[in-house]
Amino acid sequence: MSRSRCDYWHGARRWDVRVCRGSGDDRGKSIAVDSLGNADVTGETSSDQTSFPVAIGPDLTYNGAVDAFVAKINAGGTSLVDAGYIGGLNPDRA
Repeated sequence: MSRSRCDYWHGARRWDVRVCRGSGDDRGKSIAVDSLGNADVTGETSSDQTSFPVAIGPDLTYNGAVDAFVAKINAGGTSLVDAGYIGGLNPDRA
């Protein structure tokens, strides 16, 4: 499921984007914008690959407990460029 909304808050453009969401507890922890306007997001999730939108990598398989994730959202805020897990069997925090 994907949803985005652009509005203005204190004169600054703000995006509300939900394109990287699974059935578990998903938390974005850091965001950076690249030179093309894409958003690079890191965070942590307890969603497995059946509900979390993995694409390309680095790892497409949920490894248990809590995994860190990395994702790139396109400049329009409408879709994932890539997303994947980083982690092992123990909890991995971003």
